[in-house]
Amino acid sequence: KNLDRSVLVDAVPGARDFVPLTSSNLDASGDATELAQMLAYDPNASSAPDGGSVPSLPQSGLIFHVAENGDDSNPGTEAAPFRTIARARDAVRAATGRSGAAGDPGADWTGATIYLHAGHYYLSDTLSLDGRDSGTAEHPLVFAAYPEGAAVTVSGAAPVPDSAWRKLTSADDEWHRMPQNVRDNVYWIDVAGLGIPAGSMGGGYGSAENRLSLIAGDRLRPYSRYPNAGQDPEKLWFGAEELAEGWMRITSAEGGVNWGEQATAILTGSGPLSWNISDQDILAYGAWAYEWAIEWNQIDGISPANGGADTAITFKRENSYGVKLEHIGSSKLALVNAMEAIIEGTTVYRRKVNRLYYCPPAGEGAPSGASLTHIDLLMSLQDVSHVIFSGIAFEGARKQLVDADRLTGVKFWNCQFRNAPNVACTFDKVWQCEIIGGASSLLGRRWGHIVSGDKVNFIDGQCVIRDHEFRDIGFYYQDTTSAALSLDAAPSMGGASDSCGVYMSNLKFIRMRGAGLGLTGARLVIEDSLFERCNMIDGDGGALSGGFRFTSRYNAVRRCTFKDIVRHPLNHQSVGALYAVYCDAQAGWTIEDNYFENCDHAMVIAAGYGNVIRRNKASNCHNGHHKSPFVFGSRVTYTNLDAAVEPDLEACNLTGGNWATDTPPAPAPSTQDLIECRPGGPQNSVIRYHRNTVFVDNMTTTGDYLATLQDVGTGNVREGVVDGFVVGVNRDQLNYPVGATGTPVDGGGTVPLREIDKN
Repeated sequence: KNLDRSVLVDAVPGARDFVPLTSSNLDASGDATELAQMLAYDPNASSAPDGGSVPSLPQSGLIFHVAENGDDSNPGTEAAPFRTIARARDAVRAATGRSGAAGDPGADWTGATIYLHAGHYYLSDTLSLDGRDSGTAEHPLVFAAYPEGAAVTVSGAAPVPDSAWRKLTSADDEWHRMPQNVRDNVYWIDVAGLGIPAGSMGGGYGSAENRLSLIAGDRLRPYSRYPNAGQDPEKLWFGAEELAEGWMRITSAEGGVNWGEQATAILTGSGPLSWNISDQDILAYGAWAYEWAIEWNQIDGISPANGGADTAITFKRENSYGVKLEHIGSSKLALVNAMEAIIEGTTVYRRKVNRLYYCPPAGEGAPSGASLTHIDLLMSLQDVSHVIFSGIAFEGARKQLVDADRLTGVKFWNCQFRNAPNVACTFDKVWQCEIIGGASSLLGRRWGHIVSGDKVNFIDGQCVIRDHEFRDIGFYYQDTTSAALSLDAAPSMGGASDSCGVYMSNLKFIRMRGAGLGLTGARLVIEDSLFERCNMIDGDGGALSGGFRFTSRYNAVRRCTFKDIVRHPLNHQSVGALYAVYCDAQAGWTIEDNYFENCDHAMVIAAGYGNVIRRNKASNCHNGHHKSPFVFGSRVTYTNLDAAVEPDLEACNLTGGNWATDTPPAPAPSTQDLIECRPGGPQNSVIRYHRNTVFVDNMTTTGDYLATLQDVGTGNVREGVVDGFVVGVNRDQLNYPVGATGTPVDGGGTVPLREIDKN
């Protein structure tokens, strides 16, 4: 049908025009206006801000310098710099008369720049910025590497003197407990002697948040791990968690059926039976309750099982809940932080005696310039506006690198967030903020979250994240299906905890243990980005995942590439197969012109209203349990109605304010139309359905089926009758021929499915 191009659609930023439909296969009885609205996105339009490079720094009237060899009694000039960043911050406050209270910088304010000369700046306390440090949009406060391109690191770690390292010898008891092939190259330090607190080690419900870790050779060095099969830690921890030999299987269990019981797991193999676990802090790491719940727990004992052929691990009861052992068939477990398992590039921390051991790569000897994570929080930004950080690397805090709340116009250009055993950043209630250029790497649990804009009142936060690489995140993963970067607070109850109006482009998510990006909120756009080897050990979710929201409206995923998104070989084939896009009761999403290669499935569209999926291409994405690249089905959920859905709907008045003038697709029907109680089930056990899902001009080059439908229409698992069409039939009927190349176009050879509707 040809559409009236005079109607303006503004469903997502940058979408300004209709794309005329050229196919004649659409259901003639459908509502042409509604269909036009659902297809009213220009795939070639971009909501990107102008420019593809890092902006130039503004000129400032006030300039101070900081250098490693400076002195805080100096005037802060280039010739006589300050020693600390805090001293330079205070000098700016004094110059603007804001030492005591926040306020406007004044009419004479022309901006300020604090230049950080090359070097490491180790902080013994959190660096705090607040309203006293705000600039203006035209004249911000700038913290910048000097000269441009200089290597500047701001660290929450404590430096380790080179002289503090001692080499193990045969006279040491520990030497006899190390593997023979490495024990002559193991060094140790007395952590207590350096005045550094021990921190926490254990697992169980996120308690190990202030983990002591070693940074050597500009890399955070992980714990030892068993089984390691002689593997480089780059593969076991940072690169190839998919290796089956990196884990032991739990074959049976004693106890652990009910919470609070003493739990013992029987593991394959007898390797750990020779270990001496006294005075060690050995941890169990893996999934033993659900394959999507990665846990840590200390162990109390190791003993023989099955006549000595296998190993029994007794878990330490760290709280009243203890350890619960379920879903044994899909379990996986590694033993972490044992002296007997140390290999090159890994550490062992004996918290009981406060000693840390390190086996450097062959030929390197004792590390020089190493440091130990020390303070919990590196930098706090509260109620501050118009500050730019440029060319700075942030690292070394135990809990978090940056904690930010209520920001406007704060920007990180060409910055790095790295070498932290827990979380990099949390940004809450932020507006017009930017992360442009730079990279994030070697973050133990996740990057963190950004909550931008006002989703309750449907107002964009105008946050921009582009040209940034996220790599090797989640190796100390300890969550349930948590994304490396989430656009909602965790845990989130919806409403103001979700983002509205975030633009992302040219991002790279590489080697994530869980999801790469959590896309929860409204008017969130990601374009031209790469997802590679995400969800490496998680058994649920996807490289890019949506949330449990009916208010997730008008999000777009365009021109992205998804590669090697495959489940861990020990995960079973159920929801544990990993997906690239996962929409759950969303409305008005546009997923177009994306390429999927070697994924279990290309995408799962679990439910939703008015979603448009078109011109996506898949290759070798049919090996998951659904046997097709694209999967449509209803969504059953048991807990998220009262935990997130109802609070979110109560917070967002969908019939008033900006929501009442909601742009196409048309506002979703009532909540009751989208969710229905399962027969005989509790109120929060609901089924969510598809309504008006447009699926057109998608293709696969391999496999027998383009799409699988479950619980949507009649027929078998791969076929259903919807609106008079037989959908999910063989590829020749629904898709380009095998071996087809190029990008599909509207009407270019596929049979379009106008809508998939529960009715």
